[in-house]
Amino acid sequence: MNETMDQAKAEAFASRMMGLLNDAFVGILVSIGHQTHLFDTMAEMPAATSEAIAQATGLQERYVREWLGGMVVARIVMYDPPRKTYVVPREHAAFLTRSAGVVSLILWVKHGGADGPGTDEEVDQGRDQPAYPGWGEGCDGGGA
Repeated sequence: MNETMDQAKAEAFASRMMGLLNDAFVGILVSIGHQTHLFDTMAEMPAATSEAIAQATGLQERYVREWLGGMVVARIVMYDPPRKTYVVPREHAAFLTRSAGVVSLILWVKHGGADGPGTDEEVDQGRDQPAYPGWGEGCDGGGA
């Protein structure tokens, strides 16, 4: 193959692949937020610190803080630096929580592959107890 590489096309492809990878990892974080009820809990809370969110969900603060960081970078959760508080905007919660019903986009995350192998282990690390049978099943609140 003696063709010269088109550098602009190569860079455009690399950029697209990085975007796909970033979005895939965000999908995994969204799945973790669903499995651990972080979205549901935060949707019912006023803006709160990572400590308050961890306490409300029964998760370890370190893992909640790391998850929140990913959600802030993805612009799913909003962060107020002076107050050190996080909030899921109502406009986002309308598509991320179990109460969203049939318009919940979590169904697509769960069945689109982001809720696949590996996420149970990451979720377990945030809990003080091991996962239980049926962990992460269903979008209607009947599972995790």
